[in-house]
Amino acid sequence: MVAFWAENVWSLNVMLMFAIRLLGGALLPLTLFPSWAQEYLSYTPFPYLVSFPIRALMGQVSADEWMGGMGILAMWTVFTVALGALIWRRGQLRYTGVGI
Repeated sequence: MVAFWAENVWSLNVMLMFAIRLLGGALLPLTLFPSWAQEYLSYTPFPYLVSFPIRALMGQVSADEWMGGMGILAMWTVFTVALGALIWRRGQLRYTGVGI
């Protein structure tokens, strides 16, 4: 939603996708990160976008770990939806359409 205030957001999208792949375990396995980084990342949404679904499909996730992961994802979903709604309302106040 940065597009409300910026004209070119392609580079931000590329940076976001790189961050998701790196911190989610697609570029490097999360087990290669230091233990403190793994602990920190377990509270972010990134591992639950890439690594967690793969581990769950492979049967490496216990029921308790799965429920905890779904809880963290639910909290991030609520936060993201609330933040998105706020930004959307503020962005609509400043939006001007340009072009054809």
